[in-house]
Amino acid sequence: MTTRNPNFQSVEAAAERYKVNPRTIRRLIDSGKISPYKIGAKLIRIDVNETDALFRDAA
Repeated sequence: MTTRNPNFQSVEAAAERYKVNPRTIRRLIDSGKISPYKIGAKLIRIDVNETDALFRDAA
């Protein structure tokens, strides 16, 4: 079994990294293509590894 260390970042940081609008990242979360990780009541983080794979496959 392989373990993967998640590398979390904010929606805004992910949007900046992939040169898209933060709304695009939120739409991907809403559509189930990216898994959100809630930290507290309002704070959402996403896994960089998962997002990298999604954008790599789309390219």
